Amino acid sequence: MMTDQHIELNLKDNYIGYQGGSIVTKGVISNLNFKNSNLQPFNSPEEYANALSRGSKKGGVSAIIDEVPYLKIFLAKYSKDYSMIGLISPTTNGFGFAFPKGSPLVADISRAISKLREAGKLTMIEYTWFQSESMLTSSGDNSNNEKPLTTESFRGHFLISGVSSALALVMLYSFLIHKNSHVLKNYDYKDFFRSRLNFVKEYLSKKLFSRN
Repeated sequence: MMTDQHIELNLKDNYIGYQGGSIVTKGVISNLNFKNSNLQPFNSPEEYANALSRGSKKGGVSAIIDEVPYLKIFLAKYSKDYSMIGLISPTTNGFGFAFPKGSPLVADISRAISKLREAGKLTMIEYTWFQSESMLTSSGDNSNNEKPLTTESFRGHFLISGVSSALALVMLYSFLIHKNSHVLKNYDYKDFFRSRLNFVKEYLSKKLFSRN
């Protein structure tokens, strides 16, 4: 979710298009505090394409704000020239079903949609109507496309953290050894290993006698 503080758009010479008569889109634009003088309503994908092709300097617009389902319809026809900002994920977000209270269809429709989603049928339906996901975003300018973050994105950070931790441990052990060097010099390692060896012998002897 974005607030008006996150949006940096110089609207002095730029105009924004939106779907005329759409209460949802109009509400979103109002929350973004755009001036009405910079807004232009349109009623069809063809009008969107015409306005975007002309641009703000020639009486058109610099961008379109609309609901995702309508933008997908627009991009299915004009995907070569335009792209939608943000990640596209095939879901039922954007539209819903309205039923009277107590309608017996609610449970059946919900189950049917869940089955379609689990089986991947929603993706197939969307691709059939709106082409493939790659067609919905412009392939000509990848600099504006958002890329999802994965563990590979942080591989360098993990490597730096691991090396730093290892160096810190080496430095710590080196400091401890140097600080207690006089103790280590006077320590009788022969007695230590001899006592450990006797302990192992006694343990094995007890195990053997207990079996017999």
